[in-house]
Amino acid sequence: MVLSEFHLTLIAAGAGAVAMVWIYNLLQERKHRKAAEKVFRGSQPDVLLDREQAEEDGDDIPPPGEQVRMEPQFNDEPRQQERIEPVLGEEENAPAPKNIPVIEAPELEEISEPDFAAAPPAIVQSAMPATHGSRRSEPDEAMADPVMELAVAVGFDQPSALTAFWQSLLHLPARVAHHLRCIGHRQGRWQEITGPDELAYDEIQLLVQLADRQGPMTEADLVPFIQAVEKAAASTRGKVNVAPVPDVLLHARSLDEFCASVDIQMAVHVVSRSGGEFPGTKLRALLEAGGFRLRKDGLFHLADDAGNTLLSLSNFGATPFVADELRTLQTQGVTFWLDVPRVAKGSHVFDRLVTTARQLADAVDGVLVDDQRRPLADNVLASIRSKIDEIQKSMAQSQMPAGGRRALRLFR
Repeated sequence: MVLSEFHLTLIAAGAGAVAMVWIYNLLQERKHRKAAEKVFRGSQPDVLLDREQAEEDGDDIPPPGEQVRMEPQFNDEPRQQERIEPVLGEEENAPAPKNIPVIEAPELEEISEPDFAAAPPAIVQSAMPATHGSRRSEPDEAMADPVMELAVAVGFDQPSALTAFWQSLLHLPARVAHHLRCIGHRQGRWQEITGPDELAYDEIQLLVQLADRQGPMTEADLVPFIQAVEKAAASTRGKVNVAPVPDVLLHARSLDEFCASVDIQMAVHVVSRSGGEFPGTKLRALLEAGGFRLRKDGLFHLADDAGNTLLSLSNFGATPFVADELRTLQTQGVTFWLDVPRVAKGSHVFDRLVTTARQLADAVDGVLVDDQRRPLADNVLASIRSKIDEIQKSMAQSQMPAGGRRALRLFR
């Protein structure tokens, strides 16, 4: 069959198309190969090949099964994470309330829920590395708490050396000085020391709290403190015993991580239903009738028998409550606060918060709302109550019950 010019054109076009596809695939293959080499080049060493190469080069290598000790690396910058409050939200499609004004108030940030199913940090469940060589019984946890404090033990050959030692202990880091306590051993028992005195102690322990709401103690805090103690002890022929600094720093960070995971404040707002304002005189009378008292921090506090705050109430905006100004005060709303780690039986205290907030709302024609100014339904309040139970259960399991001795010191 004689091929016409048309047939030859079709054959040439087909051959050209096949060649273009082949070239395109070749270029794509080359492109992906280069990308793969860029991603995986040198990212994961081959342990077996590295061992064989080391043997050929004559390098020292650990025998099989032997672990190589890796020294911990610490970042001594203080933790910048702010303490956060939960969003008290309702269903996404809930209708917006009518006549609720948009009020300038402290913004409540959204948070991710803590994983309460996860095991608490082991450092909270176990004690700090103990000091060694002490000839005396150790103080109990109520006196010196190994979970939350570093103990620096100083023994004296001359029991009357405490005054001279104390006078030599100057220029401590401010944060350490703020969290420093001292106990002493004499006549077979330990007792708190509040300052230099003439009593004779055969051993003292300087106790530093390792974390607070500002974050963990850092190397910059602790190393100068330990050096100052060693210098003061040397001048009085005392002997210092303290846990290794890397262990202490690791303990402090683990303790702080757990504290941050449960450091939650619950808030409920009360605003006017009609968009009006609350008179300060009426607000004060209602709150004082419910057991609240105004303190110097500009908040109303409801306290327990020991004087510890159960609930607090703040004014909207940055303006605190001032006793002399309440007669003329007109406010657009107030906020009830529950500091979850600092209150025992938090769900019961939250019930009291809701009851008090509703009574106040009824008296001033107000409504309970979340930070989006949406009315708080009963199911939302029940969810908040459940969350408080979860947080406090996690704290109890980690030997740090809410409202207990440890919690009140760590979350102040």
